[in-house]
Formats: sequence, C-alpha cells, structure tokens
Amino acid sequence: MEEMLLMIYIICFGLLMLAVYGKGYAKYYLMFKSMTSVIFVMLACWVMREKLFWLWLMAFLFCFLGDVLLGMDERKEKNRFFVWGLISFVTGHVFFIIRMSGLTSFELWDLVLPAGIALVTFFLIRHPKFHVGVHKRAVILYSLIVTLLCVKGYDMLLLDRYYWNVFVGSVLFFISDFLLLFIYFYEDKLKIMRFFNLLTYYGAVFLLACTVFR
Repeated sequence: MEEMLLMIYIICFGLLMLAVYGKGYAKYYLMFKSMTSVIFVMLACWVMREKLFWLWLMAFLFCFLGDVLLGMDERKEKNRFFVWGLISFVTGHVFFIIRMSGLTSFELWDLVLPAGIALVTFFLIRHPKFHVGVHKRAVILYSLIVTLLCVKGYDMLLLDRYYWNVFVGSVLFFISDFLLLFIYFYEDKLKIMRFFNLLTYYGAVFLLACTVFR
C-alpha cells in the first residue's frame, strides 16, 4: 500500500509541477496541489492504521488545510488567504511539536535556537527588498515555531536513530518555509525557487507521514 501511495504521490507532484511551470495549466494548480496533499494524509492514516495518534493526524489535516488556503491565495487577490494558511500551518506544527514533546519532554533550552532564528528573521525582513507589510509579526512567530519543530525533530533523533525521518522531515520543513518567505515577500524572485519550495515541503510531510511510533 505504501508503494502505491508513493507512486500516486509522485504522479500528483509531477502534475503540480506542470501547473506551476506549464503554460495553460495554472488554473489546475489548486486542484493538483490538493490532490498531492490528500495523499500524505492518506499515507499517515495508513501508517497509523494499527494505532491512531490523533495529535499526529491533526497535524497533517491542518497542513492539508494550509495547502488549500495558500493555493487559494495564489489564485485570488495577493495575501487574501495568506494569514489563514499561516495559522493552519502553525497549528499543524504545534500538533507535531506536542506529539514529539510527549516522547522527548520539553525544556526551556529548546527555545534558544527558535528565539535566535526569530531574531534573524526580524532583521532579515527589514531589508529594503522585502515587503512583508502587515504580516511582520506573523512571519516572525512562524519562524520561531518552524525552528522549534526542527529542534524537537533533533530531540527525536537523539531519542532513537530510528526516528531519522522525523528529523530530516523537520529540516526540510524549515527549508521549504524559508524559501516561501522569499517567494511571497522578496522583490527578486527566481522561478526555480517554487520547485525547491514544493519539493522540500512534500518531501517533509512524506517523511513525517511515514513515522511509525515505537
């Protein structure tokens, strides 16, 4: 079953790339993106078929919702759905973090790196070529949360190397969201950034969806 879902996942991702870069296919972007995202939810459900972890599943459901909202944002007025999409992803990340913290514990030191990255983000978005507008606080908060996800992913790796996919998936999430900052708010955009943004994102959720908790 996992092999079949992976194959469908790759096909859907290919269709998504067609919508991103293919002339005349942009109107299918939201549909192909939603299809791809449905697969990682299905994969997570299948992997957890013997024992369902609700927090983990809710994280994927909120990621799916965030995908849909950001997909709508790209079709409609700029930034119209951005904040709601951001809230969905933050909620999904929080569910991931809570689940991981249940296995690794949560300590004050876990906030040091996230606070540092949030500070870097604060100064980065002050660059003249960044146009974040009213979303400054939301972007800074999100940078803190996604970095905390990486920290907890590393804690999972320290707990057991078996959870390497959780750590790698968390890092890919961070890379994807870092690229998204430039895609949404930076003046000079490279078309190839969209490919790497989606590749790292769908790679991240795939690896996290494959997690089997011991």
